Amino acid sequence: MKNWISHLSLAAKLRFMIVYAAGAALLVASTLYITGEVLSLRQSLAEQLVTLARSVAQDESSVNFANRPLAQTILGSLRVDPSVRSVALYDAGGRLFTSVSFADQRHSAAEQFQQRWTGATADGNQTIRFRGLTLAHIQVPVMKSGVVAGSVQVDADLEQLYAQLQRSLELMCLALILAGTVAIFLATRLERVISAPIDELLAVARSISSGQRSKLRALKQSDDEMGTLVDAFNRMLSELERRDLSLRMYQNDLEKMVQERTVRLDAAVAEAREAVARAEGASRAKSEFLARMSHEIRTPMNAVLGMAELLRTSKALDDRQRRYAVTIHQSGAALLSIINDILDYSKMEVGKLELESAPFNVRDVVEDVIETLAERAQSKGLELMCDIAENKGLAVLGDAKRLRQILINLVGNAVKFTQRGEVRVAVRCTPDDLLNSAVTFEVADTGIGIRPENCATIFESFVQEDPSTTRQHGGTGLGLAISKQLVELMGGTIGVSSEPGKGSRFHFSITLAPDPEGRRESDHAAALSGMRILLMEGNANLRRILRKQLTGWDAKVTETDSVRKAIQVLDGSFGGQFDAFVLDSRMPDGDGLDVLTAARKRPEFANTPALIIGSSPAAGPAAEHQPGRRVAWLNKPLRRSELHTTLVSLVAPDLNVTRRLQVISVQNQNETQQLRREPISIGQLLLVEDNPVNQEVALAMLGELGLTAQCACNGEEALEKLAAARYDVVLMDCHMPKLDGYATTRRLRELEGQSGAPRTPVIALTANALSGDAERCLAAGMDGYLSKPFSVDELYVTLKPYERRSPASTRPSDPATPRAAPEAQAAAAGSRSEPAAAGSPLDQQALRQIRSLGKPGGIDLLKRIVDLYVGNSRGLIDSLREAIIRNDPPAVHQAAHSLKSSSANVGATRLTELCAALEATAKTGKLASAWALLDRLVEEHSRVLLALEGETAAA
Repeated sequence: MKNWISHLSLAAKLRFMIVYAAGAALLVASTLYITGEVLSLRQSLAEQLVTLARSVAQDESSVNFANRPLAQTILGSLRVDPSVRSVALYDAGGRLFTSVSFADQRHSAAEQFQQRWTGATADGNQTIRFRGLTLAHIQVPVMKSGVVAGSVQVDADLEQLYAQLQRSLELMCLALILAGTVAIFLATRLERVISAPIDELLAVARSISSGQRSKLRALKQSDDEMGTLVDAFNRMLSELERRDLSLRMYQNDLEKMVQERTVRLDAAVAEAREAVARAEGASRAKSEFLARMSHEIRTPMNAVLGMAELLRTSKALDDRQRRYAVTIHQSGAALLSIINDILDYSKMEVGKLELESAPFNVRDVVEDVIETLAERAQSKGLELMCDIAENKGLAVLGDAKRLRQILINLVGNAVKFTQRGEVRVAVRCTPDDLLNSAVTFEVADTGIGIRPENCATIFESFVQEDPSTTRQHGGTGLGLAISKQLVELMGGTIGVSSEPGKGSRFHFSITLAPDPEGRRESDHAAALSGMRILLMEGNANLRRILRKQLTGWDAKVTETDSVRKAIQVLDGSFGGQFDAFVLDSRMPDGDGLDVLTAARKRPEFANTPALIIGSSPAAGPAAEHQPGRRVAWLNKPLRRSELHTTLVSLVAPDLNVTRRLQVISVQNQNETQQLRREPISIGQLLLVEDNPVNQEVALAMLGELGLTAQCACNGEEALEKLAAARYDVVLMDCHMPKLDGYATTRRLRELEGQSGAPRTPVIALTANALSGDAERCLAAGMDGYLSKPFSVDELYVTLKPYERRSPASTRPSDPATPRAAPEAQAAAAGSRSEPAAAGSPLDQQALRQIRSLGKPGGIDLLKRIVDLYVGNSRGLIDSLREAIIRNDPPAVHQAAHSLKSSSANVGATRLTELCAALEATAKTGKLASAWALLDRLVEEHSRVLLALEGETAAA
């Protein structure tokens, strides 16, 4: 009901409440009136019955309890009252004397009286009792001589009350109808007194809310609460109107202020942009000037260093002149390092330094850095060591060149500022939540240290620990700043902790993605499993590193830290207790050869293999400890792979582990020139190369050596030629369509095994100079490894061991000591190719090499190669674009690799780097960034073609 009323109008609610209240009040009054009337009537009827009963009780004949019939006759006289139902006479003891019933069942009247009124007693007074509305029980005492002799009890049904009640109800309903009609009429008239002012106020509010008449006001009709409400409503409207006017004024003023300030702000922004443009232009001009000057200086510096190197190794100089040449070379190398720092700093300052993403092995990079700085450390008597305990998580994707630069800066500084003791490089790989490798590098030394107040600023540009002009150590102060920027560019952090006088510890962490095709380093640990090795090393850290490496190969190690203890161990050992010795050549109390001499005096150790590790590259085992006695020599710092290979070759000479990869590293140019004076003779030579530019360059180089070769454009054609004829050497490109070099070599080895044909030497040619490539070539069955682009000298040194010496054999002699590691060749290949000058996309050294291959009076080799390159490279770029559109990563990889190889041969260094980046992107299987790389590649390709056109025109 409440919800129903709430939806009515205000007038309806008022009418309803008035009618409802009036009706309710009238109903209550009528009910009370009728109830009183009925009760009064019932009492009156009961009093009449009492009078009748008393008249009977006063009749003396009725109290004669001896005559029952007479008493019944007297009692029956009460029949004159129609409401009487039964009459009973009781004696003084309350016993029924006689009774008369006027109901239908008269025989049970006395029982009814007895049941209904049981417990009624005569107390000398009349008694009236009611049951329900109409049933009445009346008891009148019978008096005899002033004494109660009994009682007359009458039961009556006052039915006439119902008729009276019905008439009263009918009158009440009639009264309610008349009262309701009057109430409705009055409510309708009276509710307008309240609803009319409210309706008028509501109409004003609706008009104002709809915006029709803003000046409209409500009309006050009374001084009651409604009048007060109307006054408040009108005041509210006036206040709102005043505020609206103020807001419009403020809005107009605000719009004017915004317009004025917008004009001033636009002017300020224009000035700021102009200032930023001028600043960026000045910074760019400065950085471009630094980069251009650095490149311009590098060109003559290369000549200075090259000539100084030739002078230093010349036999025509006396000692004083050679010292002069050494000084020139060292000064030039230091100056070139400063120029490189300035060049990198300028690139980073203008944001032009970009990181590559290519597969590499962390261990190989660190060991390359250690080997590069080994001579400098050994000249100061320092121990330089590499501590990489884990053999997992090292095959990653990243920029190996920039990582090597960071490590060279940190390790070079450590060597520079350390006078005695050691420099240790530690690496730890920890997988993170994204399955990448969080690689932490630490370079610790025992040098002069850094003051605490300088640790916070040591990575700033041009900041040095000792800025005075009398400082002992030189430098530009850019190495650490460049390292910090490179680490942050890789998404890592770098820091330092140091204590003056006790050394420094530089550390940095970077996150590198795992190489999906990278394989864990395979050391074939079973070859050394269970070997018992005596290790003698004076440096505690190096001894710990060697012990971890040896025990990692399941060898059992007994270690000592002095010659005296080592001899004591030998004296106390039983026969055959040790299977090999690993001895340091320089100990505080003697020499490793002293221990070996003492061991050789005992018959059980007379032929025990021994590995002597030393710090002098010129040192070597004594005459009595030559390889015939199973002794090998390795220089510090030790490469893990070299240590394993050497030990395996010593302890298992009959095992087929001596078939190692021959890797070319031209370390002594004078020696190479001397070898070139000797003629080289190789009969049948097969060149397997799919790229026409690379094919032309390789044939020209072979022609320079007096050799000719047949060509095959893919692996299938090479197998056909190998099946038809016998070749002395095969130069095999690793990456070719249809059947690559690895699969071709494996197929060749299978065919040789099935037919029993002699083994054909296969030299790998690949544009990848990465860690792991050499192992992959070895696993495929290749015998040599040469990275592109290569020089005539390197090709000569590669082919020289395979020249014909006797008709029975074309295999090179197995070297007694391990050859240089694959990474050394990669480092040499990287060092021989200088970046192009700032104004040209071409490396002039590569162009000079191509020109040098041309014969006087013959065809213009450079023009021929350039013509081949132009047509081939355009086709490869079209193939790249189509492969990217098709979302075909293998096709992108193949085309990028082929373009990278031919671009490197013509000296397009920057284009080669872009091809390598695109190749690495395709290797991941995702070509999201391929379009951006292709755009840059196409732009650089246009510059290369323009520069090549200029070179051929000038020629």
